[in-house]
Amino acid sequence: MSREIPNYAVPLGKIVSGCYIICLKDNEKENAFLASLLIQVGFYPPMVGLAVAKDRYALTLIRSNNPFTINIIGKEQNFLFKHFGKGFGPDEYPYNGIEIITDKTHAPVLSDCIGYLEVKYKGEYEAGDHIMVFAEVLQGEMLQAEGVPYVHIRKNGLNY
Repeated sequence: MSREIPNYAVPLGKIVSGCYIICLKDNEKENAFLASLLIQVGFYPPMVGLAVAKDRYALTLIRSNNPFTINIIGKEQNFLFKHFGKGFGPDEYPYNGIEIITDKTHAPVLSDCIGYLEVKYKGEYEAGDHIMVFAEVLQGEMLQAEGVPYVHIRKNGLNY
């Protein structure tokens, strides 16, 4: 069965976003996922908004109130898309074959990312099939000073 694509779908997909790997840790549980719906939403204190699908296990770890990391992907880092794009269940270790840094933040930082932010959950808002998570920026740094972030433009605004 074919679904008709509404006129607004293509221009909605032209809203530019980046791609990020969100890394989470709560005691012994770890998870990570590829995210593209992220935006800065405040300056003082610095805050970001991150859309997370309602059915993602990672949402449980975000709500645990432990800091998590937003790892900024560079435009040449397709291997990170392939690795993290599939998603991970609650009992899967997400970093097999991926080098991580564990001494800078509560949650892992991908050593190949161009930069990262450590953030902490502050609240959320239900947004259809996603939850908009609001988080305060605690710290961060560029790991590749000349790194250029990946820019994501979708074919239409009805899916990733």
